[in-house]
Amino acid sequence: MKTKIYSLIISFAFSCMYLSGQVLCPAPTTLTVANITAASATLSWSGTSTVSSYKISYQASTPANAPILFVNTNTSTATLANLTANTTYMAKVQKVCESNGVVVYSNPAVATFTTLAGTTNPCAVPIELLAKEITATSAKLFWNAVSGASSYNVMYKVANSSVAYTTVNTTVNYLIRTNLSPATLYEFKVQTVCGGSNAGLVITSAYSSVKTFSTLSGTTHPCAVPVDLLAKEITANSARLTWNPVSGAKSYNVVYKSTKSTTSTTVNTLTNYLNLSGLNPATNYEFKVQTVCGESGTNTLITSAFSAIKPFVTLGGSHPEPCAVPTEISAKAITSNSAKIMWNPVSGAIAYKVIFKATITPDKHFTSVNTSTNYVILNNLTPGTIYQYQVQTVCAGASGTNKEITSALSALKTFTTLGGTPNPCPAPTNLSSTIHSFSHVTLGWNSSNKMGFNVKYKPLNSLNWTTTFWTVNSKTIGNLLPNTNYEWKVQSVCSTTTNNGLFSEWVGSKFKTPPQLILGPNPSGSNLKLYYQSGSSQQISCTIHDYYGKVVILQNKDVVEGSNEIEIATDAVENGIYFVQVKGSEGTQLMKFLIQH
Repeated sequence: MKTKIYSLIISFAFSCMYLSGQVLCPAPTTLTVANITAASATLSWSGTSTVSSYKISYQASTPANAPILFVNTNTSTATLANLTANTTYMAKVQKVCESNGVVVYSNPAVATFTTLAGTTNPCAVPIELLAKEITATSAKLFWNAVSGASSYNVMYKVANSSVAYTTVNTTVNYLIRTNLSPATLYEFKVQTVCGGSNAGLVITSAYSSVKTFSTLSGTTHPCAVPVDLLAKEITANSARLTWNPVSGAKSYNVVYKSTKSTTSTTVNTLTNYLNLSGLNPATNYEFKVQTVCGESGTNTLITSAFSAIKPFVTLGGSHPEPCAVPTEISAKAITSNSAKIMWNPVSGAIAYKVIFKATITPDKHFTSVNTSTNYVILNNLTPGTIYQYQVQTVCAGASGTNKEITSALSALKTFTTLGGTPNPCPAPTNLSSTIHSFSHVTLGWNSSNKMGFNVKYKPLNSLNWTTTFWTVNSKTIGNLLPNTNYEWKVQSVCSTTTNNGLFSEWVGSKFKTPPQLILGPNPSGSNLKLYYQSGSSQQISCTIHDYYGKVVILQNKDVVEGSNEIEIATDAVENGIYFVQVKGSEGTQLMKFLIQH
């Protein structure tokens, strides 16, 4: 009998109580469950705008006699703790009203949820946080995408400040922030929001570790804007977009569209050109380019402003192609290391392009050769090797434009060089590069050849080689760019008369020039040290200014050729972000640093 009375009391507690003649008590609405773990969950609901009292009751589905637990609160949220892992719960929220001295409970808002199994949160914490495309007032915040994520919460603020975090929810694994302050250190962290399996309930991960980044100064920009944009090799549905390479560029963002379109396409490329296909005939297009640079010693990326817009027009597709594809292409006079490629001349052609490569090197790019005649002789080929080749006509561009119009490439053809004997002109061996300064490197190699050597070198991200002929197998080159990756090649010249010249294979290597200016420590206290590589003995000026451009220190220093260590006292300078500018006969260097006493 006692058991029945107890059961009746519990049932009554869960019921909705209304007294005759009393005003109804409005029920809570939109009850949700979030932040579910193995031992806790957070309830939230909509209530009135005034302070109200609520009664929460919850019970596990197992065992059958699980107790009903209660929580009272004056807010519209409550956290249930000490729950059992991997267990389904029913929770009810009732508003507590009082009318004429009688306590009345509203209808309950009901929700069910299941706690997580064990202590593992299936909603992973985001990792690999990264700030990219940083300008003076904006940044793009990245992190690795989390499997199962429905969205992410991103919190950011000025670093080391007492201001509250700004929180933004995004459904993609990046967030673009604008209206930031120039030359300011920011911090951000990210939390994963996962969709639960329980009727759309929300589960969140813990927040990631904090990541910091600094916006650029509003007065300087170390990432140059691309110039000399050009649209070339235009056909009815393709074009080649080019621009001058930018020193220090990691890649380029190219944005293009039809001038009548409201949407554009963005492509990132590692080279200073982009081949477009799938364009519409007789259509006006436009494009612009942005440089993506790296900031030394950090994993942030900095972008330039976009270039000016460059227009171009595709050829008409409804008329015969004005630039015909070459025909009757053949390979003749084939030897062990050369071949003559011929084709019928094309009316209106101003030049031809021949591209070729060995089939045994599928990953190697085609080599391109230009000629004004309807043939070309390919030299320095490998004996007993299959080569593939194509030919393209170059026709005159429209008057007053810088567009180059080409035909499509001919069908792919092949030829095989003769077996022959090994090349009697041995290639150089044991290539070496000795770094002297940021601008001077000595290149050397071993060779018994006495005739001479062809040498060429260029920055790794450039298309333009500097080519020279040396009679010695070691020489110093200068006028190099600091902190830049270079590649270089050398070839033995054994004869300049036999079969249009007897040359060895090209062999190559790479080197990287050191930075001209390194500063430390950063942050700096009472002294700032500059490590400066100079190409000559000279006097340089060292200027320290804040991000408003106000000069706080200006000193002239005498330096010698090679490595120099310069010390500048900063004990009288207030804490903050500053820029040091070093100016000498070899140019100007600008770097950012932090003073923190």
